[in-house]
Amino acid sequence: MIKAASVTKFLQDSRAVLFGIAIALAVFHLALTWRVVESQNQLIISGLLWTGAIYLLWKRREFLHLSSGIVSSLIGSAIVAFVLSKGLTLFWFESSYLRFVPLLIALSLGLIASGFKGLKQYWREFIIVLMLCIPDGALQQSIEKIFNITTLTAKFSTFGLWYTGFTVMRRGADIILPTGSVSVNIQCTGITSAIMLLKVTVPLLFLFPASLFKRVLLVFGAIAIPFLLSMTRVALLAVVVSNRSTFDFWHGPIGNEIFSTMAILVFGGVGNWLLRPADPEDFDPTEDFDPDEEFQES
Repeated sequence: MIKAASVTKFLQDSRAVLFGIAIALAVFHLALTWRVVESQNQLIISGLLWTGAIYLLWKRREFLHLSSGIVSSLIGSAIVAFVLSKGLTLFWFESSYLRFVPLLIALSLGLIASGFKGLKQYWREFIIVLMLCIPDGALQQSIEKIFNITTLTAKFSTFGLWYTGFTVMRRGADIILPTGSVSVNIQCTGITSAIMLLKVTVPLLFLFPASLFKRVLLVFGAIAIPFLLSMTRVALLAVVVSNRSTFDFWHGPIGNEIFSTMAILVFGGVGNWLLRPADPEDFDPTEDFDPDEEFQES
């Protein structure tokens, strides 16, 4: 019978095995996400975040201190067993459980690889994984309560229409033109796209070296780009409200997809411009990492 200590040592000495386990658990979480939530957007974002976290680990693989003990390895293995067994019996109405799965996976892998003392060296990956656990719906409602995004979007859209020569007035979140009116709801504010881009921004900040100013600009762009495009879309809807077929097109899923794609493309261009190294040949993918500062054995 194989001793637990031998299994632990095997896992510690084989980074390929640990990365294989990490990839398998990430795929398992993605499969659960699709089976329970059936949201293509959530599946894509989850896939991007898992890819970012695992790639970041791979870049630092030579600097990781693997020093787990039997107790921490057994606890990590028990967490993995729980995640797998619970996932196989998960029902659609238990979708809230999915929010905790990424953290459980990350914690279990950290314990198996490096024990309790070594968890702190994975703080970057934990932050990326944390993005998977944030409930978008609750976050949107909280932002709306604090900043009143619907009214703010209506204000800026009304100003844009007035500035371009339209006769327009606003009442709360309603934009009123002589040809008709539209009411701005939270789905029209671009907050969904902003949250999505902010989540994607987190791994980019860790993966690509850049000055603090450029990092701040990238975060600002993730918020501003969807907001500006949503104002444009709302203004367009207000202008074509009297034309039912045109309004239904831009208000429907196709119109929404067009503006969402535009937000992603513009953000991608901004990110490429801000994060691209001045001389690609001089780029060192590990220059941000100092293994002596990452982990100190007590």
